[in-house]
Amino acid sequence: MWAFRHMLAISWTRKVSNEEDPSSTSTIKIRKVVYLGHVLRHERYELLQLIMTGKVARRRGAAGFVTSESGLESRVQQN
Repeated sequence: MWAFRHMLAISWTRKVSNEEDPSSTSTIKIRKVVYLGHVLRHERYELLQLIMTGKVARRRGAAGFVTSESGLESRVQQN
């Protein structure tokens, strides 16, 4: 993928396989974690924060329905 090659500063003309450069996968993982920390700190990435943390604001309504802030409703099984 071009994004990973760009993160590692590998030219598009170089033929580099994953087996040839095993340190590249660890570098990509480290840079992803650093970027995630950046995303979680800033308010303008609110949608990405919701996606990465998996938090959804919900409240229980009448008859066991769960309503989210987006207006979508789904049936919740009663225990």
